[in-house]
Amino acid sequence: MITTALLHLLAPQTLLLVTCVCVLGAVTRILVPVCIMSRKLRHLPGPPSYSMVSGQGEFLRMAVSSGVVDIMFDVWMVWSKRYGPVFKYRHYHKHVVPVVHDVDGIKRILHDVNNCRHVFKDSLQYYNGKRMIGDNGMLLAPYNDKWHRKKRVLRNLLNPMKLKEHEAYLWRIIKRSFTGLHNLNRVNVLQLSENIATDIMGVCLFEYDFGCSLNGNEISVISKQVANACFKLMANPTRKLPLYKRREKLITYRNIDTMRNIARNLINSGSRLTREFSGICDNVEDVIDDVTSFIFAGQDTTSNVVTYTIANIAHNTNVRDWLMEELHNLSLPASWDAISKLERLDSVCKEALRLYPSAPVSLRTLHADFNVSTYKVPKGSTVWVSPYLCGRHSKLWDNPLQFHPQRFLKNRNNYQKQFFPFMMGPHECSGKHLAMMGVKMLLFYLFTHYDVTLLNDCIPRPRMSITLQTSEDVYVKLSPFTRDNAVVLDTDLQLHGTCSSLKF
Repeated sequence: MITTALLHLLAPQTLLLVTCVCVLGAVTRILVPVCIMSRKLRHLPGPPSYSMVSGQGEFLRMAVSSGVVDIMFDVWMVWSKRYGPVFKYRHYHKHVVPVVHDVDGIKRILHDVNNCRHVFKDSLQYYNGKRMIGDNGMLLAPYNDKWHRKKRVLRNLLNPMKLKEHEAYLWRIIKRSFTGLHNLNRVNVLQLSENIATDIMGVCLFEYDFGCSLNGNEISVISKQVANACFKLMANPTRKLPLYKRREKLITYRNIDTMRNIARNLINSGSRLTREFSGICDNVEDVIDDVTSFIFAGQDTTSNVVTYTIANIAHNTNVRDWLMEELHNLSLPASWDAISKLERLDSVCKEALRLYPSAPVSLRTLHADFNVSTYKVPKGSTVWVSPYLCGRHSKLWDNPLQFHPQRFLKNRNNYQKQFFPFMMGPHECSGKHLAMMGVKMLLFYLFTHYDVTLLNDCIPRPRMSITLQTSEDVYVKLSPFTRDNAVVLDTDLQLHGTCSSLKF
């Protein structure tokens, strides 16, 4: 009796004590690293914290929730002009060091294979505990022997000579996408380019025709929702709480399951990529991680670049006339060999990538002290490298906000350091040749078959997610020319499947 009474008396106190110990341990686990890193970074300039708890993180969270996400880049640009090419700020409990326009320092950081990318990647590998691209997805995996073998497979599969084998089928995809348009007076450029980019990715990576231009693009809708949800999770850690935005989490969980089911069906189709990756990975779930990451990054990035390129060409009549002069001087029917040598078309694509890079920012955790500009950035620092800011900084470019592709013809060699839209070093984008091939072929077909008129009042501002996106849809009016023989469409390419055999 006495023992039972004592237990009832002490139970609430014990519970309170355990709760206090757990809370204190969690706070200590967060604050101690913050204090240690704050001391290491005290010599770097930077803005004062807006909040003792969140630093500048609350400001960035508000920017994400309001939809005006590109304001973050505007603020970074102001900070870089005020504090220099290297500065610090605090994103909740993580200190961040953006390196803005010291291109030599950026090159050393990106080329060092030991600088890993584990910061915030838990939001991509596991969305609130739901496996998305897992621990071994190539997008975020450490640089080891398996990663190197996968990289070699991708280089062999996506090198220019290998991609040329798909040329005729890619022309067929582009032509059927435009033929299937029902209303040429109001064409959604983003939707059109997403369909084409997804089909091109399917053929070149998985030898599979998704048929998005014929049946709709569920893949793009799903991947974009997942990308935006993951980015919001990075920007606002409170979203990890169990009941926060529960309905949105359930939608994201369902879409992640759908993406992984698509990846599983692609593996079962038996393409060369999935066969070779299956021989490298330990289990099928690791292969699904890689295929999901390719779907995640392969179509959304290209479509956004195409959208902004078309919008800028249609908006700038001088650039359009300058480009059309080169396109109309090309003998028809044109092949990829001839199109790839068009210097003005290449300059237009590079100018669009300078202003609107697909991956606007990349993160690295330094494995050792690095000298950047006049400062020493200590080991363990989280460094942000931004092609978006480098492409728009007045210290690196003349008239940086002007769409002026002629700059790449006049000073081609002078812009090699500050122009890296596909990153550089070991983690350079493996699909850069595929992306440039798809963009140039689409632009060539569009501007040799249609007169393009931009219907938007202005070019939409960019919006940041995992990839750079448009803040609103871009619409154009297409007036067809009579040039049906502009490209070669004969093909004997054998695919492992089409949209009818792939179950979502």
